[in-house]
This record gives sequence, C-alpha cells and structure tokens, in this order.
Amino acid sequence: MLTVWSSVSGLTRPAVGVWARLLAASWFLAAVFCPVRAVPVLDPGLPDYAPVAENLTGILHVVGSDTMDVVVFGWIQLFRKYHPGVHVTMEARSSLAACPALLSGAADIGPMSRGPPAEDIAAFEAKFGYKPLILRVGGGSYAVEDHAHAIAVYVNHTNPLQRLTLAQLDAIYSSLRKRGAPAQIATWGQLGLTGEWADRPVVPYAARRPNGIVTAFQERVLLMGDFRASIRERTNAPPTRVLTAVVAAVAQDPNGIGYAGFAQGNSAVKSLPIAVTEAGPYVAGTLETVIDQSYPLTRSVYIAINKAPGQALAPNVREFLRLVLSRPGQQIVEAEGNFLPLPAAIVSRELNKLEADTNEPATSPNATTGPDA
Repeated sequence: MLTVWSSVSGLTRPAVGVWARLLAASWFLAAVFCPVRAVPVLDPGLPDYAPVAENLTGILHVVGSDTMDVVVFGWIQLFRKYHPGVHVTMEARSSLAACPALLSGAADIGPMSRGPPAEDIAAFEAKFGYKPLILRVGGGSYAVEDHAHAIAVYVNHTNPLQRLTLAQLDAIYSSLRKRGAPAQIATWGQLGLTGEWADRPVVPYAARRPNGIVTAFQERVLLMGDFRASIRERTNAPPTRVLTAVVAAVAQDPNGIGYAGFAQGNSAVKSLPIAVTEAGPYVAGTLETVIDQSYPLTRSVYIAINKAPGQALAPNVREFLRLVLSRPGQQIVEAEGNFLPLPAAIVSRELNKLEADTNEPATSPNATTGPDA
C-alpha cells in the first residue's frame, strides 16, 4: 500500500494535487524502457537490482522534496513490486523538510533536491552524536529551471577570457577566498587578459539572496565563504525571471560576469569552461559533461538517512536505497525527463557508503564541499 501526503500550514493532509501530478505523470514508468533523449544518458555499467532481503514487511516513511516527487513516486512503485508487504508513506513537502523529519523520527528516507543546510546537520549531530548519511541518488538537470540545474558562468561575448578555475571564481565573488587565491580579483588583467582589457574592472552579477542557485554557488565555489558586498544583484521582474536578468546584465556590460543556468544562455554572452584547479582539466558545460559529472558545477539530488556509523541499516531502508542506486532505479530518473541518472562510478561510491563505518563524505574527482565531496 502507498499513501501520499502533503503539508500545508504545518498540518498534514492527503495531497490531492500531488496525486493528480503523479497519476498524470504515471506514463513515465512505462517509458523507463523507451528513453527519448537524443544523447544516451544511462551508464551501461550500472548494477542490476536483486533483493538481498525477501518477504519484507513494516512501514517506510518518505518525507522531503516536492521537486523530486515524480521520481520518488516511481522509486516507491518499483520498490513495492519487489516488496509488496511494505507499506510506504510519502510526504512531498520540500527539501528543507527532510533532515528535520529524520531528526524527529517522522521519516526513514529524506529526498532532497539540494544539500541540507548546515544548521540542520548540526542539529542532527547534536541529538545523535553523528551526522546524517547523505547519498547522491541522481544528477541535477542540465538546463531545466527549478530542478537542481548545472551552474553556467557567463561573460560578455566580446570578452576574450577563455576559462576559469574555482579559485578564481572564489576570488571574484568572495571576500574570504577560502580556495586560497592570494588576492581578490578586481581587474581582468589579474585573469591574464592584456592590452585594453588589462585594467578593466571585473563586475560580478548574481541573483539576489536568498536564492537556491546562489546557495549552491556559495557551497560549491565559495566553500560557504561570504560574498563580496559589491556584487550587483538582480531580482525577478515579471515576466523576466531572475537568472535571465543576470545574464541580460552581463550581455549589456562588457566587463560583467555572472552565473545562471545553461537555459539562460544567448548569443550576447558565452559560458566558460571551468576547472577545479589550475592543473585542469578545464571542462565546458554540455549535456554530456553534466551527465557524466565531469563539469565541476554539476549539481545532484540526494537522499538523507539516519545511519549510525558501524551499524547495519534497517532492511527496508537498505533495500530501498539499493533499488534507487541500481539500473532500474536510475532508469526511473532518466524517464522522468528533468533530472539525470548517475554514472556507474558514482553509484558504486554511494553504495559503498551504505556499508561504511563513517558518515563523512568521501573524496570525489570534482571534490568541492558538502555531500558531493
């Protein structure tokens, strides 16, 4: 049995609207074996799913992201095909509901379309003595707004700059330079440009805070350092959305730089290849490099769980996560059409976390900070 709920004004009630969305999108379960993207996105090295535990019973509570509701609903439906004796409840609230629900015991599984806030991690650790285990369970979108899309860094099309490192971006946008740059970057000459560009000021643009992509940029690029006070922030001005406004500002300002999504790009700006360090590689943001997560500003979606280090997971939780991190589970992600499935190498690392004795993040090729690191 499956029960779907939503939360309004702190009260829990049956989610009629959520049901309508999920039932209307139920075609995607059939589409799992009929991918429609022109670029192959499912890694052939993904593991198949074979249940380790049979005849499971009990209840599994899922509380978290409403953005991921269609994917999570698909996972639950598939899980119940293998384990019909488990009653699953699903509350599609928001990503910010996941860790508090784990903290209170209201959830076993906490889907999140962004990493958890530091204060939620601290509250969890204060209660249990260890951090929640955060697993990557899917890739963010390449260019779909509001679906954890990859971050593109734009300069004006007349700007001769060809590439940037994360440390250089940090020195442009942050007052703390946690990535170790020796000085704040204020001119294009500091980035290697010569001639008339050498003394031109670097003018950074961004969406006004609070904003999800700003938080993601702060986590991934600034390592949670403070932003410079001189950043020129843009806001929603209907019908123009804020990220479109950021890119429009860069298009109008030859000295400008800004970050947004790849959906906002146009002929008046260009997106730059990004490297984690000066040693490279410098990777352009394309659908292919976002799928394989070699582009450093790719984002992910997550599940948080309460796993005491050194202790085995409850069978229902373990089997649900093994299914999510399998070929059938990642086919659900692919078929949904917005998020992207994970590469097999990342799936292997995430599966290893289920058996690890620590909940600390492991190092990855794109290591920045947070649960992707």
